[in-house]
Amino acid sequence: MQIGVDIGGTFTDIVIIDDDGAIHTRKIPSLLDRVGGDIKDAVRAFGGTVSVTSRPRVVHGTTMASNAIIEGTTARTALLTTKGFRDVLEMRGQRGSPTFDLEWAPPAALVPRGLRFEVAERILSSGQVEKPLDVSSLERIKSLLEEQEVEALAICYVNSPSNPVHELATVDFFRDTVGLGAVCASVQVEPTLGEYERSSTTVMNAALMPLIRSYLDRLMEQLEEYGAGLTVMKSNGGIMTAELAAEKPVTIIESGPAAGVIAAARIAATNRCGQAISFDMGGTTAKACLISDGRPLEKTESEIQTSSGGGESVLSAEAHGAGHILRVPSLDIVEVGAGGGSIAWVDRGGILRVGPRSAGADPGPACYRRGGVHPTVTDANVVLGYISPVSIANNEFEIDAEASWRAIEREIAGPLGLSVQDAALGICRVADATMLRAVRAVSTERGHDVRDFVLVAFGGAGPAHAARLAENLEMKRVLVPYDAGVLSATGLLVAGFRSDHVVAVGSSLDQMAARDLLDIWEGLATEARTALAKQGAAESSVELELSADLRYRFQNSELSISLGTDQTDADIVLFLRNTFIDAHKRAYNFIPDDRIEVVNLRVKATAPPPAEQDLASSKPRRDGQSSQGQPVMRDAYFGESFGVCACAAVVPEDIVGQVPGPIIVDCGSSTVVVPPRWSVSVSEEDNSLILDAIPSHSVEGGE
Repeated sequence: MQIGVDIGGTFTDIVIIDDDGAIHTRKIPSLLDRVGGDIKDAVRAFGGTVSVTSRPRVVHGTTMASNAIIEGTTARTALLTTKGFRDVLEMRGQRGSPTFDLEWAPPAALVPRGLRFEVAERILSSGQVEKPLDVSSLERIKSLLEEQEVEALAICYVNSPSNPVHELATVDFFRDTVGLGAVCASVQVEPTLGEYERSSTTVMNAALMPLIRSYLDRLMEQLEEYGAGLTVMKSNGGIMTAELAAEKPVTIIESGPAAGVIAAARIAATNRCGQAISFDMGGTTAKACLISDGRPLEKTESEIQTSSGGGESVLSAEAHGAGHILRVPSLDIVEVGAGGGSIAWVDRGGILRVGPRSAGADPGPACYRRGGVHPTVTDANVVLGYISPVSIANNEFEIDAEASWRAIEREIAGPLGLSVQDAALGICRVADATMLRAVRAVSTERGHDVRDFVLVAFGGAGPAHAARLAENLEMKRVLVPYDAGVLSATGLLVAGFRSDHVVAVGSSLDQMAARDLLDIWEGLATEARTALAKQGAAESSVELELSADLRYRFQNSELSISLGTDQTDADIVLFLRNTFIDAHKRAYNFIPDDRIEVVNLRVKATAPPPAEQDLASSKPRRDGQSSQGQPVMRDAYFGESFGVCACAAVVPEDIVGQVPGPIIVDCGSSTVVVPPRWSVSVSEEDNSLILDAIPSHSVEGGE
């Protein structure tokens, strides 16, 4: 038995693969204090047994880390830094305001100035100790930390990647300090060059450690009777043990979204779609990631942004200087504050807005019968006839359609002088416009022709909006996985172990021999293999990918170049040079006449999970449901061009061949809307739904 649990902002998705390989799913409200009990209830509901002998594998994805940073609920944290560098967090690497944002103000520093302490010590860039660590200054700071009731301590000294001796000695000094629930040094978190980036990442890690450790300890205690260890999804698409996640929580900030991308890449590959864009729309946010040649794109740096628009914070990879830098390897996911639970509102200028505030799990949208009164995107989909007016999520939630109509009429339609249906369509279009920015950010803004890609849509709300988004982008095909509403939880079970290791170099490429580079990579590879072996990965299954972060002299950003497998050792330096020049030309369209610097060397080690799951070979099913036979008819509104259409509401088993829209497909955990000028069929590979745009001449010919 394998169990995947993904906690989103609104719903917690549970996927169970039983001993026979059958997939069972459940979607419940995200109530963090009930996670462990909900997992056991789900197993019992499907007839499974909770016993030590069954030893199911449990993999977890969570948004707790990102939510804690965004909402400011992390531990009270102090920062120790080299004398003279107290304000690095305030200066933020000279990052300025986003272009044309006249109301922009820099975000508050992650640590207030009163909790940033200077330490007398200094190490040169060469690694030489210029000024020894002053232990007496640490004694004074220790007393101040206890007086200030500090809960976590981050240590980030200048040039520590060149020589970590002072940072590690400081960690040992403060390890048993009263009240400190966490102490971490930058060389233990992200030992790369860049004082601000390293400081920001280390502070976030320290601030999260007490919270995430407590949460995971509590969850493991609740699951103790299973007799199996808990693994957690990382932002880079790999998994790690819960113990390691508690020590390095910055690596799980994009935990749940990464799992969905991994599953989407598998689904796309199964259906022979090498070029795809994953589109995940949940209850709170929507996410997009580009998949090229079957592999999701990655990044080594992103930003966490606090947005004042609508009064709520969002996590964004598009902060462009307005957020706090997070430097850890992760999938290149762009996230925006638009989801099924996003609240629609009219601003003071009479403009319709959607999000980023969300109704969340409690009270949720107005139609959920849980006390929600504000109209949301989900309520708009109910009014438009896209979502069942009776129940959703495999009948887990009853729907009050009249409550949706009342909420939209009261807060949107009335103030704007619109019909309720037109107001609902406007809500969806505004939400679509926000989500289109995410898709364009990972595609057209990076030089990709989005029309060459397939949109893989999932999440509870994604399949309802996917065809309309694809049409706006001139994309011709949408792929909807069978269990799209819980795909992120499924992705947890197909992800393998991963361990990333990096060393700062800071030398000219011309001054390094191939042997110098190989020696460093071999040392990192040994560390990586050891790290995966401790987590239970078989040594024979470990695969390594070597890369170098390169830049031209005086540049502030790098390009990561992967080392190929077809060049000899003697060609390594030449290969890196030529590949970097080509990559820089593609990215910036010019080639400076300057020397190339090696900033960091990296090793990525991966290994398959203990019980690798083949999605294509599993037989997905909705528990207790079968084909409806005679389809239920539902009126759905498709705007000015098509008006209200009578749509058949069917299940995937009812679809035979190529069925033209408009039609609505109930997939249990999600609803797929196939609008006019689109058709739907079922993939023979894995039961996914395939939505194809019908060429305009075909429509005209039919008319």
